[in-house]
Amino acid sequence: MGEECTIRCPLECKWNKNCFVCKTASMVNTDVMLLHKCPITKKDILVNIRKIA
Repeated sequence: MGEECTIRCPLECKWNKNCFVCKTASMVNTDVMLLHKCPITKKDILVNIRKIA
């Protein structure tokens, strides 16, 4: 098994948060799109996890 990967929100916000989105047990093999709900604005944020070549 590869190393785990922690994904955080990619947006810079005025509250200086770096919100946790998800954690994977290993690096992803394909590009993955996730929806993350911002805990402050309550808006959905599209997060793209890209395959590491």
